[in-house]
Amino acid sequence: MSLDNNTKRQLNDIVDAIDGRISDALDKREVENKKQSIFGNSSPVNEFNSKLKKEWDGIQDVFNRKSLEHNVEFKSMKISGQTGDVVGLDEGGLKDIQRNYFDITTVMPQVQLGNDSGEYREIVNSSEQSEFTAVNEGADSTESSVSFTEKSVRPENIRSFFLASREIASDVSQFESFVSRRGYQMLIDQVNGQILNGNGTAPNLSGLTLEANRTGYDYTATNPYYQSVSSPQEIDALLSAINILLIDGFNADLILVNPKQFGKFSFLKSSQNEYLKNDNFRITGSNSAVINGVNIYATNKMADDQFYVADTNKALSLVRKGGLSLRVTSEGQDLFKKNLVMMELSARIANLVTNKNAVIYGDFSDTITALTSS
Repeated sequence: MSLDNNTKRQLNDIVDAIDGRISDALDKREVENKKQSIFGNSSPVNEFNSKLKKEWDGIQDVFNRKSLEHNVEFKSMKISGQTGDVVGLDEGGLKDIQRNYFDITTVMPQVQLGNDSGEYREIVNSSEQSEFTAVNEGADSTESSVSFTEKSVRPENIRSFFLASREIASDVSQFESFVSRRGYQMLIDQVNGQILNGNGTAPNLSGLTLEANRTGYDYTATNPYYQSVSSPQEIDALLSAINILLIDGFNADLILVNPKQFGKFSFLKSSQNEYLKNDNFRITGSNSAVINGVNIYATNKMADDQFYVADTNKALSLVRKGGLSLRVTSEGQDLFKKNLVMMELSARIANLVTNKNAVIYGDFSDTITALTSS
């Protein structure tokens, strides 16, 4: 028996309706199963079941147009026994947070040795006697004299090294650059200390503050400014040193002080308790100032309450063999076996003191006492 087309169409509609109901039932079951996996007791976020169920209902209300909006706030989460905020993470890499050091070599006259040289020598006129005078025509003149002295130095080595595994050197972004930057700062600090305070016994430098390399401030009555200043302050101490050098024929171009002492300049006040406003003195930076045209710099290697005033063109030269040097290597049996990288930083430098009379080294407190008028 065959079915007419109308009957077939009705049967097909019935089958399609049954299939639709079956699909809807399966979809609903799948949704319920997923909801159970989220809100059920087996979920790893059990502490939030009731809250999440409530939020889920609120979200459904938005989709079903029963509500215009629904806000969800997650304040904390517990995962594998650990609690904390749910946040993202940006990797900032290495950050330099240690102090930097002022490189005093940058404000001193320097001499660079050639590639094939290991020693530097200068011939200086160490003394002179002038007999120049007015004479009559045809009269005999008087002999003057100039004495010469040879001075020489050999640069000493100041160096250290860092070791790191190849893994950290390659895995940490800019690791080598970071270590070298910090290493340079550490090296500069040591170079500063040797230049100013080296004890003169090799391999230490002959420090500029050693008694043999400078002239001490005169606190006695032979000082041209002895007991001649009313209520002197630190600036007066520096001005007196500058002018004493000028009297002796030298033009000061550099002053070094301790950072603590440098900070005191900002607090100087007049007898009316007003901050000093002196056209001859001004602070130009966090570690620099100018007084009577002479640059002042703060360095942590100067002892507190001390000052160093010099005509550097007459007083000294810094002799260098190259600059600050960086060497990176993994050669050598021990480094190879341990998979290490070595970074060595070094400097070769020496002080050549040519005239200690072009330097005055003094104590602020004692100088103020000597200058105070009676």
